[in-house]
Amino acid sequence: MNNVGTTVNSGASNSGVSGEKQQNAPRGRLILFRHGQTTSNLITALDTAVPGADLTSMGVEQAFTGGERIVADGTLSGVGEVQEGDAPPGSPRPVIISSEALRARKTARFAAQGMVNQGASVFTASPSTDGVKTVPITAELDDPTVPTAIPGLTEVTAGDLEMNTDMESIHTYRYTQLQWSSGKMDMRMPGGQSGWETRRRFLEGITPMLPLLVPGAVGSDMSTPSDLIVVVHGSVMRFIAGQLAGVEAHFVQDGYVPNCRWIVLDSPASLDLAAASDSDVDQSCGSWRVKQWAWLPGDRVRLKGSAQ
Repeated sequence: MNNVGTTVNSGASNSGVSGEKQQNAPRGRLILFRHGQTTSNLITALDTAVPGADLTSMGVEQAFTGGERIVADGTLSGVGEVQEGDAPPGSPRPVIISSEALRARKTARFAAQGMVNQGASVFTASPSTDGVKTVPITAELDDPTVPTAIPGLTEVTAGDLEMNTDMESIHTYRYTQLQWSSGKMDMRMPGGQSGWETRRRFLEGITPMLPLLVPGAVGSDMSTPSDLIVVVHGSVMRFIAGQLAGVEAHFVQDGYVPNCRWIVLDSPASLDLAAASDSDVDQSCGSWRVKQWAWLPGDRVRLKGSAQ
């Protein structure tokens, strides 16, 4: 395949889709995908700095099979649907990016190969002055294209606790995040960021990519959306999903997502994906909807204010 990029313009609707058709078509979903197993996972080290630990051999296998599974189990938009243009029937067209950590970058690469192996038309993307540039990824050995690493998407910073393995440090790390999810966002990780700072830098990383979720933004099929798969980290993905969807604090804390599982989120209809600013996305927090949290369907995710 010739890796010729296309650009999705932000700030305007896709010109190839009529306003009514675009409004009625389903949007793509935001999928937060946890990286594969690392040596730091095995020793429960608070490994949050870049580049961080590499994947273990099991982590590589998890990444590839996770990519296969997310296609095979029907999670992605477009599976089983009749499509137009350059994708075969039933073929999803996800876009995959990652954090800058080594484990996330490698997971994204192997997961992309797994998705291609299952028949998906996989792309990656990067911000440009004109919008978001997308490039196809193939499973060919001579294909140099790898998923783009985006600044701001790294793990909740451990600060002074970096690489610690003792229970007191782990408790402090988890307790601080629980306080954030409970509304005490000014609290700081010792030597690290506050909840507000963590939320801001992550949302600033994904906001330029949200036009990819507009129907018809990727490929020539004007009716099928593309999902945005963001390969990230266990704590930050739960925290951000909790912020976007208004998830109850203890569920965010205890709703464990294993390596190479994911959280699926639907954006609110009120959010203009094609033109959303950092401020727009920040203000949308609490109005997204969880469709899936690891193995749990969205209706089993406990939201703030719901009955216990």
